[in-house]
Amino acid sequence: MRNSRYTPAFIGVAWIVTLGIFFAMGLFAGIAFFRGLDRQDWTGRDEATLHQAEIGLILERLAGAPVRSITRQADGRLDENFRNALSGLLRVRDNVQRAYKAQRIASELSQRQIVETIAFLQTLPRGPLREEAFLVFLQQWAGMDGRSALAYVLADRGDWDREAAVAAVLRGWAEDDPISAWEWVQERSGSEDVRQQRYQAIFEHVAQYDSELAMALASSIASQRYRSEAMRSIARTELKRIPPEAVLAQLADLPDDRVRMETVAHVLGMWARYDPHEAIDWANSQGDGDLRALARQHIARAWSQFDPKTAASWAHELPEGPVRAAALEEAVSSWIDHEGVVPAAQWLNELELHPDFDAAVQSVALAAMETDPAIAMGWAHSITDPTESEFMVMVVGQYWMERDAQTARNYLEDDPYIPESTRRLLLGQMEPTRVIEYVREPDEPGADHPPED
Repeated sequence: MRNSRYTPAFIGVAWIVTLGIFFAMGLFAGIAFFRGLDRQDWTGRDEATLHQAEIGLILERLAGAPVRSITRQADGRLDENFRNALSGLLRVRDNVQRAYKAQRIASELSQRQIVETIAFLQTLPRGPLREEAFLVFLQQWAGMDGRSALAYVLADRGDWDREAAVAAVLRGWAEDDPISAWEWVQERSGSEDVRQQRYQAIFEHVAQYDSELAMALASSIASQRYRSEAMRSIARTELKRIPPEAVLAQLADLPDDRVRMETVAHVLGMWARYDPHEAIDWANSQGDGDLRALARQHIARAWSQFDPKTAASWAHELPEGPVRAAALEEAVSSWIDHEGVVPAAQWLNELELHPDFDAAVQSVALAAMETDPAIAMGWAHSITDPTESEFMVMVVGQYWMERDAQTARNYLEDDPYIPESTRRLLLGQMEPTRVIEYVREPDEPGADHPPED
């Protein structure tokens, strides 16, 4: 043992000494870091908070040089390196990182510094990134003094999107005083469309932290149409944080029955995108027949977007009437969009003729018309409503005549099911009447489409 070069005791002492050296190095590095921050006057105190240290590092990396503390800029004004940091902010490629850094910087600025920042941004080349940064700083200012920020924007200074700037101000103001922001919109906005756009900026922002207040604000909108749009927007925000059943429970006490029905149906449509069966069960449990009908239309539209075949089978089992007709049209049209006309036509061909299927048959006829007008003509004849059937014959026949007149003429002369007046018109033996492209708008009589989910 005496011949051993290093004893266990010696090795232990050396190990402890080594740890002590590393600990001292880390301690001195930390002291140097915080003293370095103090030398840059970042904190104005002997030590930096984590928040201030983070912002200091963000600014330094964006500017490529040390940046004095915002609170120690001379007379509250911003130095050259801070301006360089703002220019560097617009060069950050990652959208999330750029927005995060802009928000962190803005949170440290005084009102005067924000105004100076906005003025400097105006000197930079115009573009979407400059506009994005401008809106972040503007929203931060509005959280301090919404009326001053609005006065600045409405003075028409700068070349930014004015309504986008107003919306940013209203979002910031709503964080501090949503009632005052709402009242300003009520009193100062011009047209109903502009007023609604500005309302939306407020209630969508408020809904993120106080859905009850957001709904109360939306309920005060005079126009039923805009009130319904507002409630649907708030419901979408709520669905991001709570289950659909909870959102539906919140809507149960809305005073306006029509707005409540439309919002509930909208939520069920959103729910049906990932769980149509649960949405259907909830809708079927409601005693209100009008609500069930509207909800089924929304569910059909949503379900048809990802599984139109199953949605079509479900729609076929609904009670006869306009709701089933609209649901089938949604499913078949979406099925055609996803897989082409053949699968949907084959499925529909297995069913007996029924007025509820007419709209779906029209969708098949229009889709088949481009590839096989003769087949499309057969579908047009299968529409049970004589007026609609004749109209579709006109649409298909005119399309065919414009693309292959001789083949179309031969078919039209021999088809025994075409009314004689329609045949003569298509063959040019009567005064021609141009048939416009067949598109039924949602607000036309007989079109029972729900609004987009």
